[in-house]
Amino acid sequence: MLDPKLDSALELLQRTDGLLAAVCYSLDIQVRELPMCGTMATTGDKILVDPAFLAAQSVEVLSFALAHEASHLVFDHPARKKHREQQQWNCACDRVINRSLKPKHKVPKWALMDETQRDEEELYQHEPTSSKQQCAMLAPEDSTAAEAVQGRIRGIIEGAIQAGTAPLWIKERYKPKDSRLKLEPLLTTVVRGREEYSWRRPARATQQCGIYLPSLRSRLSLGSAMISIDSSGSMDQDSICQAIGIVQRVARLRGLRLIVVVQDTGAEVIYDGPAEGWVNREIRAGGGTDFRPLMALAAKMKPEVLVAITDLEGPHGPRPGRVKVLWVVPESAGQPPFGTRCKL
Repeated sequence: MLDPKLDSALELLQRTDGLLAAVCYSLDIQVRELPMCGTMATTGDKILVDPAFLAAQSVEVLSFALAHEASHLVFDHPARKKHREQQQWNCACDRVINRSLKPKHKVPKWALMDETQRDEEELYQHEPTSSKQQCAMLAPEDSTAAEAVQGRIRGIIEGAIQAGTAPLWIKERYKPKDSRLKLEPLLTTVVRGREEYSWRRPARATQQCGIYLPSLRSRLSLGSAMISIDSSGSMDQDSICQAIGIVQRVARLRGLRLIVVVQDTGAEVIYDGPAEGWVNREIRAGGGTDFRPLMALAAKMKPEVLVAITDLEGPHGPRPGRVKVLWVVPESAGQPPFGTRCKL
């Protein structure tokens, strides 16, 4: 059972920032003496609170400190430390987190702050280590438990991003694990079609074993796959041709109609027909980027899947109904507002 003061701090955090509160609720929060810092610490699967710090601080400061520790885990700071010096890396991460939390939280005077837009790696290189009272990032006491907790946190964050409820600073900076997912297997899974079964004629193959299962009545083929090419993005022509080739191959195997769209500040259909009829062509580059006309077009044409080749630089607009969206982006691109991020 949590200390009543920590309960109050979590309730305040829930009202201030529901996403980080959800991360805290997924962790084990323990009150334990921490001589190395005397404030709070995270071990990857736990948040540890020093009893002296708990007694001395207000509920508002405790709420901020819980949000701070949860942010370390959102950005997987303990695992990203690698060869870096512990205290200097911790200070760099603290500066980035406190800057991000400042708009919604009252940051204590003793908290490290950085008003630039530098990330953790840059601050580690250029800012000195501080002797101020700060939190600590400790090695996991149970690496298996830490990995399981990190998986739950990724689910919370990515669910909030897909639902559009994540704060802007998390959407801009969060690097999802699924950025390593490859386009072809993802696309094949998405467009595998739907099978319908019936109990009116049980499957014969299993009856002789005394097992009764429904038989396959029909396999419903899907209708269309839309691929959008961001003509102003950072994707090179070879990458674009490769992505189109993958979509074309999968569409041809599944009997899908292929829709190819060139997108900048508008969305223009340049091909709509059988997948085998598409011939790669050079795409004119130039112009700005606005995904809203593309999403409106997808909502109107209702393909089973939209594959967007882009660098994600531009306003996105609402999700196009129930259309599944796969974003093919460079490694340097941020997190999409919805759908699945993948690479070639």
